Amino acid sequence: MSDAILSPYHVQNEQIFQEYLELHNGDETIPSGMTKKHENVAVYLRVSTGDQTVDSQLMKLRPFLLAEGYDVDECSLYVDDGVSAKSHPNFTDRPAGSDMMQDVADGKITIIYGTYVNRFFRRVANGSAWMDLMAKEYPQVIIKTSDCFASTTSSAGRMMWHTLLMVSEMENEQRAERTQGGMQRLQEQLKKSSHAVYGWFWNEDDGRMNPDWHQQAVIQHVKKSWNDNKGQSFSSIARDLNDWNIKTSTDRSWASGGVRRLVKQPSKMQDQLHQFTPPKTFPVNIRRAFR
Repeated sequence: MSDAILSPYHVQNEQIFQEYLELHNGDETIPSGMTKKHENVAVYLRVSTGDQTVDSQLMKLRPFLLAEGYDVDECSLYVDDGVSAKSHPNFTDRPAGSDMMQDVADGKITIIYGTYVNRFFRRVANGSAWMDLMAKEYPQVIIKTSDCFASTTSSAGRMMWHTLLMVSEMENEQRAERTQGGMQRLQEQLKKSSHAVYGWFWNEDDGRMNPDWHQQAVIQHVKKSWNDNKGQSFSSIARDLNDWNIKTSTDRSWASGGVRRLVKQPSKMQDQLHQFTPPKTFPVNIRRAFR
């Protein structure tokens, strides 16, 4: 047999692996070493819609944080589920982002990690203002992402952040322009140009959006539950709808983001997208005009 001795790095990995095996084999207690011993390290995650998950972001961040000397499960997680950076451009507009900034102000957080810069911000102005705030008020806090490994406390880090913010804003604007262009082409072809709106259905016979009274009743129930019982969260209402086997307009299960949109941004009929008469570009017969 070999007399080679495993390095401390391999021993630590083997210990972590065994702890995960114990956890997945039915042991409900958290094994030693699995507690949040790096509570001062914040990991910020964000997805724009309720049908997305942060699993891919965690998978991307895990090796990056291990290289930095941390485990994701041992850090403080701040997850904004179904929060669009376009509608909520600043951390103060987001639930988890607001909590993270409060912990930063209280001195609980000294390092902030994220998957990508565009998970933090989608506009250059908001990202630059936040970096200036952090440099002025909390210069001791280190900020890093997997696509910008240099800290914003350095000139190289700030330059990379500004570059990635410009790319992120350009991608967002180009996506909106492509969407508008595609909708306009569909309208010109007298085709349906909007997605399935919960509470309405597309009637192929009359070519109009008509109300779905069952879904309208669900909308009223969701709003009433939210207004009457402030203690019930969006996630709790989503669980109720799923327990009642009520699907979304795309025949999916409900998530907190979808319920939030029903309460905060109720869908509108938008008849103008579906009812119009095409303009008569040529009022006379073309062949007759050019004879």
